[in-house]
Amino acid sequence: MQARRISFYTYKSGRLTMLLIAPQHHGHHINRCLLFVLAIHFLIRLAILFSLNLGVDEAYYVSYGQYPQWSYFDHPPLVGWMVWLTTMKLSETSVFFVRLGPLVINTIVLVVVYRIGILLKDRKAALIAVCLVAASFYHSVISGVFLLPDAPLVLCWMLGIWAFLSYVKTEQHGFLWLHGSFVGMAMLCKYQSVFLVFGAAVWLLKYKRNELLVRGFMPVFVLPALFFLPVLLWNIHHGMASYDLHSNRVGNADWDIKWHFLLAEVAGQLFYNNPVVVIVVATVLWRIFRHQRALVMAPYHFYLLSMSVPLIVLTIALSFFNKTLPHWSGPAYYALILCAVCTGPASGRRLWKWTRYALAFFLFIAAVGVLHIQTGLLNTGRAHISANQLGSTDFTLDVYGWPQLRDAFDKLTEADLRNGRIDADYAMIAGNWFPGAQIDYYLALSRGRDLFVYGDIHRQHQYQYTNSRRGGISARRDAYYLTTSRYFFPPDPSLVRQYAQVDEAERIPVYRRGEVVYYLYVYRMRASH
Repeated sequence: MQARRISFYTYKSGRLTMLLIAPQHHGHHINRCLLFVLAIHFLIRLAILFSLNLGVDEAYYVSYGQYPQWSYFDHPPLVGWMVWLTTMKLSETSVFFVRLGPLVINTIVLVVVYRIGILLKDRKAALIAVCLVAASFYHSVISGVFLLPDAPLVLCWMLGIWAFLSYVKTEQHGFLWLHGSFVGMAMLCKYQSVFLVFGAAVWLLKYKRNELLVRGFMPVFVLPALFFLPVLLWNIHHGMASYDLHSNRVGNADWDIKWHFLLAEVAGQLFYNNPVVVIVVATVLWRIFRHQRALVMAPYHFYLLSMSVPLIVLTIALSFFNKTLPHWSGPAYYALILCAVCTGPASGRRLWKWTRYALAFFLFIAAVGVLHIQTGLLNTGRAHISANQLGSTDFTLDVYGWPQLRDAFDKLTEADLRNGRIDADYAMIAGNWFPGAQIDYYLALSRGRDLFVYGDIHRQHQYQYTNSRRGGISARRDAYYLTTSRYFFPPDPSLVRQYAQVDEAERIPVYRRGEVVYYLYVYRMRASH
């Protein structure tokens, strides 16, 4: 029988050298299955990409790419750098190029999952882990289609896990430095990457305590901190704006339990990570913990649990008192999937069967979701709601209707310019970063216009700095003030007083299956000349 294929690294002559041992007899078949899964997964996500408009968060991160910085108001810089790169300095701003980074990165992440699965157990287990991860809505849609900081985060997160597990296997300190580099890059994506540092530190305390403060201190603690230093300096220069934002999000004025926040968090984590996947992983880990606890506490699995479980527990604990978002804990579930599959009977027929169920559930929900967004299929009736709040209760409209608005707004501006109702150098103003970011992307950016967000820092977010980059709001220029019925922010009286004339708003409707689902409100604001 041929030797099993193992991929690991050894340190020779000051460099890392890959050793490849001949594959198993069934290795080629599993590799073909992997390529099939990757190809189908890529095509499904590509179809979703073209089916949905940019959401408000995605459009907001496009504005990051317009002015690359060392950090931003809401997040560290890597998402902005990524969109700057994939859009070629925003010279190609189509939805495809905006989302190209997540599209490509997501496939690479599955390959990394596969390599970790081989490292932990074998190819069969690795393939099942890939399929379970692919069935996760967090992986395949939130970080695999949408332009969010989670896309680069997940890649750096998984590479960090791979590097540390390689260190556990080979005891070569080169991998600790590699781990520290990937953790540092993850910290340039989102702040919860600190749990990678926590997991590595806990593992070293348990298994190599003497090395933690000697050879492990620099790569585990200092190197990620050096990567993160520009983010810290940016915040110091901008009054710790990002830290104030996030501390307010997770800090509550009272200690009353908010059960609806807790329910939303738990249900969100269950759905985002696919209920079938979560139940399978929880069941396998529970059974192993009860009957084979030594396996769970083995070095590999202890590390995976020590950097994932605390993040999940913390987000649920915060949701007792604060409004949290389920995708905050999304990266932690990768480690749980790997731990369950590579500890349990990965070749068992039952696990394969439930993996197919998980994939089927993902495909069904994805298909129904896209169909509903395009047609409103699941709407059972129209609620009685005022015109300026129309669409505010349907979150699926966040990714629908903007090409309609762009075409209608173009016709309106052409008529206004022709009839002298607005000057040719008009600006565009919104009263909040949402829906301002979508207005910026769909109505301003592609037309070479500047959009400004009026208000305090809580309404402007990153636009407080973007406004100044664009020259600031000037009442000496005519302007369109725009808002939507989904996020209705009428012109602030302090802004209105700066203009000689502000017309009554015109409403531009968005239709879905012949029914108006929300409006764009357009106010003409004539400057004092």
